[in-house]
Amino acid sequence: MTTLRLILLLSFLYLTMEGSAQVFIPDQVERDWLNTEIPGIVDGNGVMDTLHPGIALLDTATCIFDQGLASLTLHGIGHLEALVCLRVFTSGVPAETVPLGLSIVALPEGLRTLIMDVHNSDDPVALYLPSFPIDMDQLHISAHAYPGTDLLIDNLPQTVGIFEINGITGFSWNGECTANYLVIIAGGGTIYEPLSSVVIPPIIANDLRFSYGNVLSIDLQYISTEQIQLEGSPLSYTESIIWPNSIETINMFGCYWSGSPDGFPETIHSLSMSQCVTYCLPVLPDGLSILDISGPQQPCLSNWPSALEYAPIGGQVYTSTDAPYCSVLNSDCPGANPGIAGRVFRDLNENGSFDVGEPGLPQATVTLQPNGNMVSCASDGTWEIGVAPGNYTVTAASNYPYTQSIAPASHTADVPNMGDTDTDNDFAVTLTPDIQDLRAFVHADPARPGFDNQVYLRCENYGTTEVDAALTFTFDADQTWLGSSVSPASQSGNTATWTFPGMPIGSVQHIVVTLNTAASVVLGTDIAHTLIADPMTADETPADNTTHVTDSVVGSFDPNDKLLTPAVLSPTQVALGETPIEYTIRFQNTGTYLAERVVILDTLSEDLQWESMRFVASSHANHWYITDGVLHVIHNDIMLPDSNANEAASHGFFTFSLLPKSDLQDGASITNIAHIVFDFNAPIVTPPAVFTVDVEAGIGSVEADGGMMIMPNPATDRIQVVTNEPALFRYRIIDLLGHEVQSGMAQPSAWIDVNGLAKGPYVLELTQAGVRKGLRFMKR
Repeated sequence: MTTLRLILLLSFLYLTMEGSAQVFIPDQVERDWLNTEIPGIVDGNGVMDTLHPGIALLDTATCIFDQGLASLTLHGIGHLEALVCLRVFTSGVPAETVPLGLSIVALPEGLRTLIMDVHNSDDPVALYLPSFPIDMDQLHISAHAYPGTDLLIDNLPQTVGIFEINGITGFSWNGECTANYLVIIAGGGTIYEPLSSVVIPPIIANDLRFSYGNVLSIDLQYISTEQIQLEGSPLSYTESIIWPNSIETINMFGCYWSGSPDGFPETIHSLSMSQCVTYCLPVLPDGLSILDISGPQQPCLSNWPSALEYAPIGGQVYTSTDAPYCSVLNSDCPGANPGIAGRVFRDLNENGSFDVGEPGLPQATVTLQPNGNMVSCASDGTWEIGVAPGNYTVTAASNYPYTQSIAPASHTADVPNMGDTDTDNDFAVTLTPDIQDLRAFVHADPARPGFDNQVYLRCENYGTTEVDAALTFTFDADQTWLGSSVSPASQSGNTATWTFPGMPIGSVQHIVVTLNTAASVVLGTDIAHTLIADPMTADETPADNTTHVTDSVVGSFDPNDKLLTPAVLSPTQVALGETPIEYTIRFQNTGTYLAERVVILDTLSEDLQWESMRFVASSHANHWYITDGVLHVIHNDIMLPDSNANEAASHGFFTFSLLPKSDLQDGASITNIAHIVFDFNAPIVTPPAVFTVDVEAGIGSVEADGGMMIMPNPATDRIQVVTNEPALFRYRIIDLLGHEVQSGMAQPSAWIDVNGLAKGPYVLELTQAGVRKGLRFMKR
């Protein structure tokens, strides 16, 4: 008999038996399995007895095929009418390059649970399943194959409790199915060969979890669901995600996502992204009311939905006024907010345009109206800032006193659309010639017994002519010199001198000195340093050529705080507008690893003149700008060591000044705090820095009726009350909140210890000879 005749005969027998009580099982593997489950159900010729009494007793069956079959079709399962739970497992490597195919001809109507797990590591796999019963409890289909597995289902059940699909790359099915809990773990390519796309056919899911590998495009639009949890694998990367149209809640975890150009559906009201790396967020729907982004990267935002009140992003809680908006200047994202840029330069040839070699003016700042945003200039005079779409008037600030003229007076920047740029906003500056003006600045980290601390020296040529400068630093005798970042030209005792010949206009010399405080130095010991910038002769403002820092040895301190000086001014001094408040924000990395990025955010009070902002000094290079009244100080690539690795170098600071508004009256106060963010950790909030307007401020000693006075004022550790009355007096010291912080009895001209008081203004209320009087003093 020929092979063709044999095949035709077997086919005839199979078709005949399908309509009777006997079914032909062509594959020996299935024959063996059926006989294992129900002995004798398949005879030696491969004929299955579908009326076998053992069928009624078989409600659970497990198939394990591990012979490395190239393909397998199971014909007998549909006749196991009592079957409620079926498990099918295959493993092994198919012969040569023949794809593994696993098919089931039919399923029994009473089946409620189907679990399939197909293993094959070398070749594609095709899984074919017939129509399912109307209702299923559990349906689990899993495949482990490279490069992929296709799943084909004739008809899904109408309802299924748990529907889990794992490792599938191609999906095809018919029918309308509602899954109470749907889990799809899509198979993906490798980092070298990403899968181009995954498309999920129509299905209804009350709760959907979708995980994927390295898939470039994911199409979920045919799924009907209100919430989805999207999870990426360590190697996952996705360029485009098309979301379900009915989605309301999206939770993303561990995704490496370039940002879907399709955006989010307008239906969503909640978006959570955890441990995701995403470069570009699309425009957020206006109805989004919940946004939570955490993880290794803080993405910028294209917009702020009107329904959103606040959002935690990268460990900090933002509102619409201080959110990290995208611009073309800080991202390559499509649809980013506009950016405006330019340059402020010294117009040496007075032609009104920038020429190569003309230096920038880093002392300048640029202001944009109508919102009053401000940005600093880099050392070469360039500046840039991201803004919301609109039309802006741009001016270069005139805080620099030696500016003779700025041309033009202003620019108009028109950036009406997302992604627009306006980059030619240059300002040509002519300076008053031959002005010599050196400025000195010193900042010291707190001194502690047995520890090193750093002192930061700064010498700036603030004038309009080149100058030969010398910088002399005299440090406190209770400390020991360890070294400096720039070697001094000379050193004797506790004095070191540096020389800087030919300092260019606008140049700055930074020096970091490391000192040590011996363990034997008593807490509270005064520490004083002096820095002098020479020559003072012919200097326009010789007063700022000398600067002092006074402090005391401490045992411990808050490493992240905000200091201010002066802490109090009289209404007259405020009205004159000549004394700015100088703020210093100090920070320290007390973690366990270096900080690559430190960001300071300071919401400025409306009682400060934002346009008077002047950068004074900092420990590290940074870029600062003011947007909607929030000062942003960005230290990128700061690489600040942690205090365990290098305590002395783990500190940093940023100092700036602002004028208080001139109409502040007696009793007014300004409270400011700063948020300090190390990398993407939760922000550290500084204690408040409080400035007060006091009618009796600014007097060296405050005198009351009867010749009574306090000396010294301001005080460091003690005060002396001088009075004409010889009698004892009772005193109370009251803080700004009206709380009594200290009280006692004292003799006239006796010293009162105030070392335990915090820095700030106080009232000394004393009663003597039946008369009560109040004296104000400052504790520094």
